[in-house]
Amino acid sequence: MNSQRFDLIVLGLGPAGLLLAHRAHQRGLRVLGVDDKNQLTNTYGIFADELPTWLPPIKASHSQPFVITRRGQRRFQRRYLVFDSEDLLTKLSTFPKITGTGTATSPTTITVNGTTYTARKIVDCRGINPATSHYIQQAAGTFLQPPANPQPLNDTEQTAAALRAGESLWMDFSSPDADTFTYAVHTPKGLLVEHTLLAGPPMDQQQLQQETHSFINTHGLQNWPIVGEETVTIALDRPHPEHRLDCFGARAGAINPITGYSVGTSARMVDKFLDYVLCAKTKNPFTSWSWMLDEKLLNAGQKVLIHLLKTPGNTAIFFDTVLHLPEHILWPMLTQGRPGGTLVAMAKVFLRLDRRMKAHILAALLPLPGRT
Repeated sequence: MNSQRFDLIVLGLGPAGLLLAHRAHQRGLRVLGVDDKNQLTNTYGIFADELPTWLPPIKASHSQPFVITRRGQRRFQRRYLVFDSEDLLTKLSTFPKITGTGTATSPTTITVNGTTYTARKIVDCRGINPATSHYIQQAAGTFLQPPANPQPLNDTEQTAAALRAGESLWMDFSSPDADTFTYAVHTPKGLLVEHTLLAGPPMDQQQLQQETHSFINTHGLQNWPIVGEETVTIALDRPHPEHRLDCFGARAGAINPITGYSVGTSARMVDKFLDYVLCAKTKNPFTSWSWMLDEKLLNAGQKVLIHLLKTPGNTAIFFDTVLHLPEHILWPMLTQGRPGGTLVAMAKVFLRLDRRMKAHILAALLPLPGRT
């Protein structure tokens, strides 16, 4: 049996694995990537101000996000990018890759297609299998091709007007009984309209798809040609590592258990993680006290979201407060590894909610004996 040695073997080439392997190759490491399929299947986005300087130019759509709650619309100042998945894969694939299922036999040895490879470090970036997760983020989406010259509206429907103008709807929680939401984001493939369960037990995928098409019809987008469909299932639990492998990306917990946001976090953590790979004296950033504390706080937030699903409409009320926080308070809560910002935002939300909602939050975090 042949054996080949590398500095770093990256097992799993989703966005996190690609970012890690590409950056490691830039920094002079001999890298091997292993994945059972050579493709990216979902849509991936990042805030413009989170783009690392070392990232090569990648095709992407740019838009200003806005949200809709019971209070009305709110626009954010940060610009949001959605990558062209094929171009992302092409531009980051600057290292040798093998297509196959890798089996780690030790922290430094892996077998792929009958060949054994060794490395100073094998890093598991395979994400999390949703089938093994208690709670998931789930969505059903449709890609629409905007017309070259969109016709002006005959009514004053603000949401449709904003979408036609190139803006992206991040969350629509305008329905008083909403526990799920729709977003409509411009991508290089077209306008992606997707109905989403943010966090919770799996639900009927067909119901999500029906809500997506209902949004399309309600907002006068039914004449835009359908150019694709997307199904999203994201696990929100951190799994146990295989053979004590170091992990990166979602498998290391770099996926927000409240929002499912991960690409920007992985991009921000790449160099810190590679410093750990290259220097035995450097601590794994995913085991730092700040990271672990923030993970506990965000997991508590996830508990609250799951509890709110028990009463229809509570989720919409909750996000009516969250999404109207000042931006300098809101964004730190969505940036993993910064527990101070998370704690401040959570405290602000709690103080602004009414007594009934505060009682629901306390019930989620401090369950009485015998209560489920």
